[in-house]
Amino acid sequence: MIRNLLTMLVLAFLLGACAVQPSRDVGPEPTGEEARVRQTLHELITAYENKDPIRFAEYVSPRYFGDKSRLEIRVRRDFNALHDIRIAPTVRSIVADNMGRVFVEIDFTRSHTLPATREQRTQAGRTSLIFHLENGRYRLVSQRPVLFGIQ
Repeated sequence: MIRNLLTMLVLAFLLGACAVQPSRDVGPEPTGEEARVRQTLHELITAYENKDPIRFAEYVSPRYFGDKSRLEIRVRRDFNALHDIRIAPTVRSIVADNMGRVFVEIDFTRSHTLPATREQRTQAGRTSLIFHLENGRYRLVSQRPVLFGIQ
């Protein structure tokens, strides 16, 4: 009987250890560098939704993979071609390395309206973003697949 009880306790412990962790978006507020990265992501999305190219560019590294100026052109095309841009992100993971890079994986729902037809389009997906700490501020250096600059 004691053996069965111990077995059940061990199984309960192992099952608990295998359970999927809840999203950090629902749990306690992140602290430190994770909070700074989340704030940068929030500011980047807000600038994009508000169609503010100058503010958006502040959060993109000059060393952006694929050329920062090309990204800025694509983002401006988005701003001209799309209305009511909204991105609802859910952070899946944030992992930092020892070289100042932070890897962020998010699920997102992006919606926008095509002005010519007034058609509302919605897309759900997952993307990986890489931020780099530059002069005390995290800046976007890569996005795969593309979240910003879809035009």
